[in-house]
Amino acid sequence: MLEDAESPAIRGLSFCEPVETLNAFFDRHYMPHCEATTRGHRHSRLTYEKHLRESLGPMRWSEMSPLVLNAWVRAQVAQKLKNTTINKHIFLVNRLLRCARDWGAIPEGMRPPPLLRKLPTGDYRQRFLSQDEIRRLLIECDRINHPYLGSFIRFLLLTGARKGEARTARWRDISFEAGTWRVPVSKNGRSRRIMLSEAALDLL
Repeated sequence: MLEDAESPAIRGLSFCEPVETLNAFFDRHYMPHCEATTRGHRHSRLTYEKHLRESLGPMRWSEMSPLVLNAWVRAQVAQKLKNTTINKHIFLVNRLLRCARDWGAIPEGMRPPPLLRKLPTGDYRQRFLSQDEIRRLLIECDRINHPYLGSFIRFLLLTGARKGEARTARWRDISFEAGTWRVPVSKNGRSRRIMLSEAALDLL
């Protein structure tokens, strides 16, 4: 059942209203929503401040034409940024434009700015360390005066986990009996289960 407009559940909320610029939409609506609902809001803010605030941010919706948006992309290419990095910025721009359209932030009757196409990145290439590279990596880790670095890198090699997952791991998520490690929140926002080998269990 829908809450009444005067109920405590929604009283005081600021509903999205038409705004003139991308900066205004980001500051008033998108970022507060992002902080309340996503884990990666800090990265979104850093990306926006560095790559959007002074370039596309001050523009009105009507000024964000295909020519302007593509010029913004070309400026990043000229800065020698990698296509994969630029695509992350494009993803955020497209996300903002979709939200502005869907939330009613763009004035009624105005054509929304077009979405950007991502740049080609080529075939995905995955390379594994050779046994010699692993040996040299571990030797260098052990030479560093840090009590956990060598063990940490060995654990990553044995599990294939991301460093953020290993860094925030908790004993309660590891079952020595079942030989499993439950990662509560992975990169895609969902939980996942990692099977632990005997070597990984011995290391733990």
